[in-house]
Amino acid sequence: MPLSQAQVDELRVTGTSAFETTLSQAVDETYKLFTMQESFGSEGYVPLMLSGIGAGQEWVDKRIMHDVTEYGIKYEGKVYENSIKRKNTAVADSIVATASKVGAELAKDARQDSALRALNVLKANIKGFDQESLFGTHTYSAAAGAPSFNNDIEGPNFPWYLLNDYSLIEATRTDENTTFAVNGGTPDSYLGFHEDKVAMGWRHRKIFAPAFWANSVRSCAPLTSANLRAAMNLQTKFKNDAGKRLGTKAKYLVVGTSNAAAAEALIKAALIDGGNTNLDLGRLQLVVLDDLED
Repeated sequence: MPLSQAQVDELRVTGTSAFETTLSQAVDETYKLFTMQESFGSEGYVPLMLSGIGAGQEWVDKRIMHDVTEYGIKYEGKVYENSIKRKNTAVADSIVATASKVGAELAKDARQDSALRALNVLKANIKGFDQESLFGTHTYSAAAGAPSFNNDIEGPNFPWYLLNDYSLIEATRTDENTTFAVNGGTPDSYLGFHEDKVAMGWRHRKIFAPAFWANSVRSCAPLTSANLRAAMNLQTKFKNDAGKRLGTKAKYLVVGTSNAAAAEALIKAALIDGGNTNLDLGRLQLVVLDDLED
């Protein structure tokens, strides 16, 4: 038997409440430490990433105007969702219990979906502003003599990353939050009439993308003090096409489970090597993410 409109309304209200409550709870959002939260409109997301600003100069007669390079890549927003169907009769037996359980589980799924898609930017080495993969060789422009840098250190190990607050982008469609929806159930709906079912789900429009490549370094070298410092030193030497240092520095050491023990010993142990002071103690904030490795 189809659900009444009052039953569907109760399902929607209770489910939405459970969804929003769970969405605000402590599901792991560690990835947001190194992720810019942005918004975008109907035209997608066009980041303002400029280079060639150079440095200040002495005023002599008139202003000196520098040309700048503005990358023209645009990130398109995509719709992500997850939905389930339940028999009307099963829902009607316990509307509140069904709505509470489904709303809570879908909220956890939506949170996990965002985290996994953000981490996939690192794992899949997605193309960035300069239309090159996030980790690899980059130049600021096609001009002769423009500096070129490689933020990808080769080696035999699982990768570890040096990231800062601006390494990834999670852009959400303007004024559109992750929402819970209920469809069908009633006699006049397609699902209610043809399938005797009600559908519940979530959706959002988001962009998960790399930010400016110089904010991130990937290394597959063994995670030792020497290799960590070499990677950090590499990042501080990145320059723009005017030859000026960008001043980018790592804030987070991000590792998967394979590098977790080495990372813990490297930057969290007060003493090393039989009682010697650990000079790497607290050098970076350690982030261990189980989903960083497949």
